Amino acid sequence: MHGLTIRPAGENDRDALVALAICTARTNYTPFLGRDAIETWIAGGEVTDHVDTHLGACRVAEQDGDIVGFCVTKGPLIDLLMVAPAHQRRGIGRALLADAEARLFAEHAAIRLESFADNSAANAFYMSQGWQPGELVADQDTGIRTIGFAKRRTARSALMPPDGK
Repeated sequence: MHGLTIRPAGENDRDALVALAICTARTNYTPFLGRDAIETWIAGGEVTDHVDTHLGACRVAEQDGDIVGFCVTKGPLIDLLMVAPAHQRRGIGRALLADAEARLFAEHAAIRLESFADNSAANAFYMSQGWQPGELVADQDTGIRTIGFAKRRTARSALMPPDGK
């Protein structure tokens, strides 16, 4: 991928990460969560809070000086992976996911993530990258369904350094 760099997020990235998350949620999540749910989530400050809380565990994909995606990990969990809508389907998500997998597999034999059950594009992407779908869970308060995905370290992933080279 021409000119793509994946690096740790810094304090100066905060506003760009919040803006990217809001734009991505509005574009990608509104079709299955609904506009009201997304706008309530944004207005409640949850996007900013999530970025602030997890900035130290965030890696950004930067291309030509612009942040085009990011990934947050916590322990063996890929907590959040987003690519700006204008940059989707260009391999950025695949690069962020591979970076996260390499780093997590260096410490964990099994890793996991959750995705909205109705986010068919994201779920197809994860399955195309070797992730195995698991349990479907519905939130008791909202009824929003998520699906857990898991992936186990292979001999190849155990030998691959975090930079993938």
